[in-house]
This record gives sequence, C-alpha cells and structure tokens, in this order.
Amino acid sequence: MVETGKKFVGMVKPTTHGSGSHDALLTMLPPEIRTETYYCGIKDGTVDEFKAVMPEYEHGVAMMAAMKPDMIHPEGTPPFMLHGHAGELRIVRGWEDRYGIPVFTSGMNQIRALKAVGARKIVGAGYDSITGPIVEDYFREAGFDVLAIEKVPVTWENVGLLTDEEMIDLMASIFDRYPGADAMYLQGSKWPSLNVVDRLEKTIGAPVIQAVAARCWEIQIRCGVVRPQAGYGRLLEAMPAG
Repeated sequence: MVETGKKFVGMVKPTTHGSGSHDALLTMLPPEIRTETYYCGIKDGTVDEFKAVMPEYEHGVAMMAAMKPDMIHPEGTPPFMLHGHAGELRIVRGWEDRYGIPVFTSGMNQIRALKAVGARKIVGAGYDSITGPIVEDYFREAGFDVLAIEKVPVTWENVGLLTDEEMIDLMASIFDRYPGADAMYLQGSKWPSLNVVDRLEKTIGAPVIQAVAARCWEIQIRCGVVRPQAGYGRLLEAMPAG
C-alpha cells in the first residue's frame, strides 16, 4: 500500500541486483516518491540476450501494473533500441493500452532529457554490445543529428571498474573528436558515470545526459515533485520542464 500523498513508480530493470544504479537513484529521489523494482536477470550483455529478454520485461511490467503505480519505467536501452524508436513506441503504447498506466523507457527518457537541454547535434559513448550504428539510428529516428555514438574499449564486465579520472579522460577525448556537438550522451547505468557528470560538463563545455540523472529528472517532472540538485549536471540543477 502506497502512503497517502506519495507517488509510486514501478521499475523494471534489465540486470540482476548489484549494479548500484538503483541505490544511487533512491538517494537522489525526494522522499515523496516511492519505488518497487523487478529485475529481468540479464547477466552477460550480449545481443542475443537482449533480443531474448522481452518476455521477461512483459512479465515485469505486468507485475508492476498489478501494484497500481502512478507510472512504470522499464529500464535498459538495448532491448528496446533493437526495435528502433518507432518499434519501441509500439511496445510502450501496447502496455499503456493494456494497463492504463503511463510507461516510459530509458531511451524515451534520454530523448526527452536531450531535448530539455536544447540538444540537436549529439555525440555519445556507451559500453553495450549494441552501441554504435544501432544506437545512432535510434536517435536519428528520434530527430537528432548524431555525429557518433562510440563503443568504449572496455568490456561489459569491467566497465564498472573505471575510475572517475578514466571516465572523464575517455569521454572528453570522444567528445573532442567530433566538433560541433551541443551535448554528450552517456549510454547505460552500469558504468560509474553519475559522479563525473558535473566535472565532465565543465571539461567539454556542454551538457551531459547520464542515465541515472536523466531518470531522476523525469520521474520528478512526471510526479510533480521537483527538487533541483547540484553536483549531477545541468539537467538536475536546472530541472527544465522538458
């Protein structure tokens, strides 16, 4: 039972417990927002695994819907981006029609966040097996001028071990390779990118859209509970309406 006056968000996460991204989100969300989480159990991050996981998402969304949340947020970009932007919207609209509850994915969230900071021409980086042309096409289909979304030379298993300095150096070097971008996109919650957003923005002189920060921003906007926060980049500090 949700406490009176609280907003309730049902989360469906791609991996098992332990990535740390949800714990970080909980420390950032206002206390008026409550979450419940279903884990789909992705372990290896392969394309085949991402292609096969949608029935588990279906199950997780159904479980969350039964709890009557204010909204449902299926996380994880690869399983949805493999369907393209239009295909993702068809999946989401099917769930909304079936359950009568608003649904938004990580990709939809990141599109909205990029638009909120005024981004049109973007550079990105990610570690997933689909990072590259599939993700680039997804954002082009959503209306962005995509200069590049590079896959970093770090394995899916080890990307969480990058230090803050390694993250900043790696992201800044990617951004500098593509002059003219007005924002940088960081794909995925598994790597330790949240705590470097503010420093990275100062280094490259452009807004950075990071998965956990973008998720925190949109949940607050949708819940009508807006609490600006410093230290996680322009999006959470300015809290634009989107």
